[in-house]
Amino acid sequence: MQSGTEIDQLWRPSQWTNAFYFAVGGIALVIGIVVAFTGLGAGIPWSEKIAHGVWAAGLMLIVWKYLEIRCIRYQLSAEQLTASHGVLNRLTDNLELYRIKDTQVFEPIWLRLVGLGNVCIHSSDKTTPTLMVRAIPKPMDVATMVRRQVEAERVRKGVREFD
Repeated sequence: MQSGTEIDQLWRPSQWTNAFYFAVGGIALVIGIVVAFTGLGAGIPWSEKIAHGVWAAGLMLIVWKYLEIRCIRYQLSAEQLTASHGVLNRLTDNLELYRIKDTQVFEPIWLRLVGLGNVCIHSSDKTTPTLMVRAIPKPMDVATMVRRQVEAERVRKGVREFD
C-alpha cells in the first residue's frame, strides 16, 4: 500500500454537468454574433452594442462554467480522500478514510446515458458529513475502491466504528 502523500486515484467531474449552460451560452453566442455582424438589428438603437454584449455574455458563461468544473478534483490516497474546488479561491477538504461510514451511488438517467454517475460518501467528519463526488465515470467501481481503501485504513489503524 502506498503512503498517504501519494495519489492512488484522481477523479474530475465530467463537463456533461454543464450541458445546459453550454447550450444557453452557445445560443446567446450565436444570436449575438448573427445580430451584430449581419445587420439584423439595423434601425434599432443600440442593437449592435446589445448584440455584442449578448455574445460576450454567452462566451463568458461558457468559459466560467467550464473552469468551475475543470477546477474540481477528488484524490484518493491510502489515508484520505481530498476534495478541492474553486476557480479564484480554492477550498480543499481532507476526509480521513477511517471516518467514512457509507457510500451511495446515484446514476440519474441524464448521466447514465453518457456512462457517468455520482458517488455520495457519508462520514463522521464534522466539517464534511457528506461528500458528493459528481459526474464521474464508473461510479460503482469508484464506490468499491473507496470502500476497500476505507477497510484497509481501518485495519491499518486498528479503528472500529460504533453507532
